[in-house]
Amino acid sequence: MVRALVINCTLKPSPRRPHPGACSVTPYKRSEKQMSDRQVLPHADGWQVLEPGATRASEVFATQEEAIERAREIVHNSGGGELVIHGTDGKVRDKRTITPGTDPYPPTG
Repeated sequence: MVRALVINCTLKPSPRRPHPGACSVTPYKRSEKQMSDRQVLPHADGWQVLEPGATRASEVFATQEEAIERAREIVHNSGGGELVIHGTDGKVRDKRTITPGTDPYPPTG
């Protein structure tokens, strides 16, 4: 999934870019790790679960607790990642690392 373009420009000539100011444009692909991360943010109708970089909510819930639980499920089922929880003021309140649902090397004990 391509979300953005990375533009690299140089001011000095090089063998790969013989002209000063030459630019290359390459698609920026998010890693699988980034794709499983989620944020819980305030929403006009309650609390939203949002994928970083997305403009629309995955889901909206009446309570923050419901949104946190659903975001945790999504991250867990997507292979683990980070869950960032924002407060009513929009500031980061908590960060949680969620383990993958199918961990090939689960911790012992």
